[in-house]
Amino acid sequence: MKFFFQKHEKPIEDKYIIRFLIIVVIILSLMAGFYHSALISEQRKYSKLEDLYVRVRNELGREETQRLIDQSREKGNVIDY
Repeated sequence: MKFFFQKHEKPIEDKYIIRFLIIVVIILSLMAGFYHSALISEQRKYSKLEDLYVRVRNELGREETQRLIDQSREKGNVIDY
């Protein structure tokens, strides 16, 4: 029983552990901010693309739009102008 109550030296001091954890928190928060801004940017791009698609579909009509989509898939996403 004496073994459990004896004082042991710490292999790493508390201040180094706290510093390391603070650095990890800072790095993770910077990464979260970066990925959040990238997500917002991609959502804006998708919204613009969707708006353009709806405009083209309204101008051309559903059948012509679907024909162009099918044609682009057959050619491997290469559209000749």
